[in-house]
Amino acid sequence: MSLLNVFVSPDRVLIGVDTYALSPHGLGGYEISKLIPLVHANAIVAGRGLNTFLIEVFAGCFLLPRADFDQIDIRLCQRVDDVWQSVEAAAVHGGLAPDALGACDLVVAGWSSSMSTMSAVHYARRPGEHGFGRSEIRGRFIAPAVAMRGCDPASATDAFALMRSIAQAQVRGVLGSQSEQPIGGRLLIAELDRHRFDIRDAGRLG
Repeated sequence: MSLLNVFVSPDRVLIGVDTYALSPHGLGGYEISKLIPLVHANAIVAGRGLNTFLIEVFAGCFLLPRADFDQIDIRLCQRVDDVWQSVEAAAVHGGLAPDALGACDLVVAGWSSSMSTMSAVHYARRPGEHGFGRSEIRGRFIAPAVAMRGCDPASATDAFALMRSIAQAQVRGVLGSQSEQPIGGRLLIAELDRHRFDIRDAGRLG
């Protein structure tokens, strides 16, 4: 499964994703976007898991009028399970077993007007569960898990170099045990504060 790393401080959010994906029908690997900026809302949506589900969620977020982080979060609460069920039904109709769809993580980050701070929310679904769970990210979310050794990119002088080091460790850990997994490609890092965001290509992983 892909990597998704989120670091939250009161005035900044950092999000790291990879770009490599595998066709569920055994047609090989390719690169996709797993992180989408919502320019009209100064927010970021990112995820890992079933590609068709992420695409549907991303598209829905683009269409929200006059949205901000809080409104996007509310809308995701209302829609995320319905979107999954629709995508799951199409995948099963196409010949995939429900268990083959795997786990899914979705994150939305931005300035919360209701809390007057930068915020990030994590939606998660695991195989066998009937819906997505929602939780606020406090400090960090690292997937897949990797030893951090007390490092915190949210406060580091060179946050991008540290995030690249974490991502490389994640790729090595996953590919060291399973050679063909949807993780790798390039590392994209988004930096978001109340008034702006920046997305960087931090180079190839592996």
